[in-house]
Amino acid sequence: MDALPRIALLIIVIVGCHGAPPPRELAPPTRRQAPRPTAPAPKKREEPTAEPVAPTAAASTAGAPDASGSGEAADAGVTDAVSPAPPLTGLEGVRADAEALFAAPALANVAVGVVAVDLATGTEVYSKNPDVALNPASNEKLATVSAALHRLGPGFTFKAKLALSGDTLVFSGGGDPTLTSQAVVELVAGAAPALAKKVIGDIVVDESGFAGPALPPGFDKKSTDAAFRAATGMTVLDEGTIRVELEPGAVGAPVKVTLTPPGDYAALDNRGKTIAGKTAKIGVETRLDGGRTRLLVRGRLGVDAKRRPVTVRRVESPALAAGSALYAALRAAG
Repeated sequence: MDALPRIALLIIVIVGCHGAPPPRELAPPTRRQAPRPTAPAPKKREEPTAEPVAPTAAASTAGAPDASGSGEAADAGVTDAVSPAPPLTGLEGVRADAEALFAAPALANVAVGVVAVDLATGTEVYSKNPDVALNPASNEKLATVSAALHRLGPGFTFKAKLALSGDTLVFSGGGDPTLTSQAVVELVAGAAPALAKKVIGDIVVDESGFAGPALPPGFDKKSTDAAFRAATGMTVLDEGTIRVELEPGAVGAPVKVTLTPPGDYAALDNRGKTIAGKTAKIGVETRLDGGRTRLLVRGRLGVDAKRRPVTVRRVESPALAAGSALYAALRAAG
């Protein structure tokens, strides 16, 4: 992709509810003069008469006879037609649409920050509170994807790879946001012939392609490890989350716990018990601790329970979780 088309990119950050822009005010309706009745021609004369034509609002009514036939102008209350202004287009249209949008009553108490720039010239087209620090809204992904397409091109493919440097195995996810634990298993299987006769001392996860902290700015405003607030990085598995699946074991035994990604990244404390029946009163508590996630499973899960509890949380350190998953895949492959 050589260049983006000449468009204005409108980035809108809105915290709060969204409202529809107010309807545009139309030109006032015009009034038309009703057609004047025409007296019928005398019966003795059979000559055809012309049909009356209703005057339009734009036509002059001077000299038109009124109902009394006085011949005086009867144009009281009649106005000339007013054509609506043509809609604004191009950059002027962007400005007008933005002003109309942010004038909506629904946004009266909403914090808004906007900057619109002409991509061809770099000229600022419109701005509203451009210097106010606000947490980005979810529509920031539009600008992110546009930048990625412009920089990388639509044919770009992310590539994860393993590389040996001496006795150190280096794992790079290549920034692939769709990289999964299963992909790591397949990566290890493909590299097995080359690794079979090698001695691996350390595993290093390459994060050199990303600068800054794993958690984006503003995430510290809310204390939560919800999956939708995942961390970022060069090598991130399973969208930066850990999935905890619970299943009943034998009656009296601990419940079965499956972690994705696998490995020892998460510290598990399993106090869940398997019981007879259909009870499913069990849950998973999570806590972030020094770059790792601590999991506490407690409650009871019946062998005949229809529900299989699943908990998904973000990981604090995606690189550490990825390295742990790689180590587990290498051990499983022998």
